[in-house]
Amino acid sequence: MQVNQLDFHILSWKTNLKEIKKIRTAVFLKEQNIPDELEWDNHDNSASHFGLFYKSGLIAYARLIENNVYWIGRMAVLKKYRDMNIGSYLLQLIISFIRERNSKKDIFVSSQVQAVHFYEKNNFTIRGKKYLDAGILHTDMILRR
Repeated sequence: MQVNQLDFHILSWKTNLKEIKKIRTAVFLKEQNIPDELEWDNHDNSASHFGLFYKSGLIAYARLIENNVYWIGRMAVLKKYRDMNIGSYLLQLIISFIRERNSKKDIFVSSQVQAVHFYEKNNFTIRGKKYLDAGILHTDMILRR
């Protein structure tokens, strides 16, 4: 499968709730054992949501929170679709979405330590110290304008 076979969509929390919950449950709750009460938060209602679909199924997802800066989070690719550059493709589409808004705000991610290389290859740099979030070691990373 090639990334150009994927359909990129801006999702709605209300309309696409079932698909969003399915992918986040598979990746975060089941694979990574994140407690249910930590996965779902107040940001979901106000965040922008993005997905890549293959054969009409959601296979990659991320959300975007906008405050004084942008935070890309809950980045998830279904296990059988990993190591195909799908995560990088989704990340670059979200960055393009942000830049098309002519935003001068920096873009941040809270990266799990094992994913730092993924974000570095997408031009993010580490900013800050490591910390525990939901029992998993993380570090903040930034993509400057």
